[in-house]
This record gives sequence, C-alpha cells and structure tokens, in this order.
Amino acid sequence: MFKTVRCCAERLIHGYVDSDCIGETCTYVPECCVDGRIRCGIGELIARMLNVGCKVPISRISAKMDWQDFEDMVYHMVGLAGYQASKGPRIGKGQYDVVAARKGHALVIEAKRWKVYGNLIERVVRDHVRRVARDSAHIKLWARSTRIYPVVVTGHDVNTRLVLRVPIVSAGVLAAFLREFEDYMEELLYF
Repeated sequence: MFKTVRCCAERLIHGYVDSDCIGETCTYVPECCVDGRIRCGIGELIARMLNVGCKVPISRISAKMDWQDFEDMVYHMVGLAGYQASKGPRIGKGQYDVVAARKGHALVIEAKRWKVYGNLIERVVRDHVRRVARDSAHIKLWARSTRIYPVVVTGHDVNTRLVLRVPIVSAGVLAAFLREFEDYMEELLYF
C-alpha cells in the first residue's frame, strides 16, 4: 500500500524526489518552493515542517541527516520560535552547537542526532553542563542574557525528561517545548 504524499516537502523527506516540486503549492512550507524547486536545505525544511505541526518521522529522518543538517534544523526551529539564534558560536573557551536568546534568557543547545540513553546521556549532559558552567559569564555577555540554560536535543523519539535538571528533548517535539519553556524555567538548571 502506498502512502499518500501531499506536497513536495513530504516527497523529499520520504525520498521520492531530489529537489523538484511536484507542480502544486507546497502544503506545509510554500516559502521553500520557488520556481518549481526546493530552495532551502533539508535542516530548514524539516524545521519548518515540524513548526507547523507536520508529523515528521524524526528518528528515521535524523538517521539520514548529517550532523550539520541536524544542527541547522535545530537552529531554524529556535529561530522560528522567536529566539535570536546562532549556530556554532565560539564563546569563551568553547564552541556550542546552537545558542538562542529571548526575553533575558538563553538556551545553550547540544544537538545529538543519534540516540542518547542510559549512562551515555548522563555523560553527554555532564560534559555539556561543565562546558556551559565554565563559559557562563562569557555566554551571558555574548547573548545579553541573565540566565543560561543548557539543553540537549536528540534526533530520536524520546519523551522529554530531565537529567541533572537539564532537559533532553526530541527534535520532533522541540517546537512545543520551546512554546512552553517559560512555564518550566524554574525547574531547570541554569547559570
């Protein structure tokens, strides 16, 4: 049985076409379709689809993305959520995947397209927290923020949870997490 694919963005993520539109207005992200071609990278395309509520099989898609596309997707998602974002900034002694600021707080995001679980997730979180703590004064100045929150975003379908008070968020629900972030700020680790 064949799945009904409604637009060129869906066709692209399901592997039916390279970068050609199918002759109709894209249902989810028409701004990416220009003159019959997909005109944005796969990271931006997936971010825009997730932002409008498209059900993207994030585990399957992230496995096909390289790490730069995954970071690009996270970068575009936080930008679409109203954050001023920067991808790959060098701040203090470290380089961070994505740093995003809004309303006096900043998210320092570690983007892991692979599945993080068990002892591995604790190690990823501890390393990320250590680096953010070391550079927190520099990050606050750079982002013009009073609070800095470490966050880990993964490319696999996991329930959002806290490890050492740091949120572990699936890219598939990152848009919803960002919309609700301010409701949960006090429960999270910050510097």
